Amino acid sequence: MGNDVNPASFVDGRFKFDLNLFSTNINIYQNFGYFDAGKMRAAQNATLGKDFWWKGSFQSDNLNAWSQPDSAFIDNFIVHKYDQNTKSTLGMNMNLQFDILNFMFHINPKIAVGFGAKMRSITNIDNMDPKLAVLAEEGLDYPNLWNIKLNEELLNINHLTWAEYGFTYSQVVMDEKNIF
Repeated sequence: MGNDVNPASFVDGRFKFDLNLFSTNINIYQNFGYFDAGKMRAAQNATLGKDFWWKGSFQSDNLNAWSQPDSAFIDNFIVHKYDQNTKSTLGMNMNLQFDILNFMFHINPKIAVGFGAKMRSITNIDNMDPKLAVLAEEGLDYPNLWNIKLNEELLNINHLTWAEYGFTYSQVVMDEKNIF
């Protein structure tokens, strides 16, 4: 629902009632690595003799060609942008929004009211030394990084979770009849 950002989009719109029972939005941004879609298509081609783009990649036979979990999955499809010698720091930001119930309705053609309830969560990690990321990925079983001093004095980890609820009132104040 756009009522969070712009309630006027509903009151001056063409709908009499808007209901969102639930919805979820997840955004993750990071500079650790990326998923290599080219290798996914190559695995499909090697297994099935052809490759598929986005929609076809998730049909059962095509999906099995590249997504079966095994010990080589991360090595085959995830490209790491760091190792123990990387100088730049790493970071990650994750946003989660779960809309529980949102609705809005017109009282008359120029006035609308609504209610919204949601849960939000933000996790942020900044200035992580790549050596610490290697240790975390390897389960601390990486002897080359034992007994060394890690530069983690600027490591920053934040996590916030909260609930929001609100009532919305929107009204047409000036109508120039040129929207639709």
